[in-house]
Amino acid sequence: MVTVARIGGRALTTIIGSIVLLVAVSAARLLAGYAMGVGVLVVEGLHSLIDCVISLFILAALLLARSKRGKKFPYGLYKLEDLAALLLSLIILGELVSALGELESSPPELGPIPVAIQGVSILALLGVVYLKYYAARLLSSPSMKADAAHMVADVVESGFVSLGLAVYYYTLHPLSYKTALLASVIGLAVAAYETAHDSIKALLDIPKDPSLAREVEGLVERVMGDKAKVVGVRARWAGPVIFLEVEVRVHPLQTVEAASRLARRAARLVMEEIPEVEDVRILMEPAVRDRLVVAIPVVSPSMDSRICPKFAKSPYFLIVEVAGPMITASKILGGEELLSKRTARLLLGADIAESLYERGVTDVLVVNIGEIAYSLLLRHKILVWRADPDKSAAENLALLQRGELEVLEEPTEEASWRYESRR
Repeated sequence: MVTVARIGGRALTTIIGSIVLLVAVSAARLLAGYAMGVGVLVVEGLHSLIDCVISLFILAALLLARSKRGKKFPYGLYKLEDLAALLLSLIILGELVSALGELESSPPELGPIPVAIQGVSILALLGVVYLKYYAARLLSSPSMKADAAHMVADVVESGFVSLGLAVYYYTLHPLSYKTALLASVIGLAVAAYETAHDSIKALLDIPKDPSLAREVEGLVERVMGDKAKVVGVRARWAGPVIFLEVEVRVHPLQTVEAASRLARRAARLVMEEIPEVEDVRILMEPAVRDRLVVAIPVVSPSMDSRICPKFAKSPYFLIVEVAGPMITASKILGGEELLSKRTARLLLGADIAESLYERGVTDVLVVNIGEIAYSLLLRHKILVWRADPDKSAAENLALLQRGELEVLEEPTEEASWRYESRR
């Protein structure tokens, strides 16, 4: 799990400082707006006040989510932030409706003070943006970073309003005032949409970003390589963070320990590349292969033949392609066809193992096999299955298709080549 920084002295002071600035901006705009009858400033003041409340909710959510108590829950308490954002979006919509009424009213007489207050408030908002970005860096907090980005949009919107007021002050043209008021109303509408959009998706567990699954899949497969395949990615957004579940199918020859190491590396890479990720759980299961190419040593060139008891001395090999319960192709090779011209007697099994690998074999059924041939097959990720010596090749193949054969965990003729070489 990602170690989320707790809110310490400097970060807390920075966030509180940004909230104090927002309170000052809201108070100045609202007092001037109500006192002088300037509806634009009232709307702008309400907008700043909503930003202030949002900041308080984010601070509360961060304090709860990063507390020891919050960590005890499976997904923390991060969704508190989403719930708060949804409630705030409803408040913004209410203010938006009341602000629309101002568009029908006559423009007020405008003095220099409201224009100056709106202009100075932009400088204060720039200070808020800086403090929020600074707090986001201190805490590695995506929610604070997103809030700072939202404040940048507010600065731009406030700039348009300030420009409209200045033009109206000098020209007294009603259209300038209406344009400034419309810009502030649009700013409220955008704030309501942004606040509600992601919060509703998070509360309903609807993916906010469909491309995230593809990005996660690529990062995990970069680590896993051909040892595992990603078959599913599920993401849960909660406030500023994302919880991930990644389902992978591991090659049957991978040990649990090796697969676990790969899973830990993949999880670390995902959390390094995607800072919003709080936790990654990688669910592993053995791969269910759709296609097998099975080699069976037999004593005669027939599917009804019994299996040769000696892998390296088999006169024939059945090569059968299997897709689920169906046999899609089959052929018979003589044992001599799989040998090199100068193969040493003690390395017959190794030579056959290499030849089977070159022919695309994925599985081998044996009764007995030496350690060199067995090791080479495993090195090439070819599964070796323990065949039933009392059943035919066709019957053993059917057992394999039904999942009733066991994987051979060690060679049956271990180290016999050592003793023969001393004679």
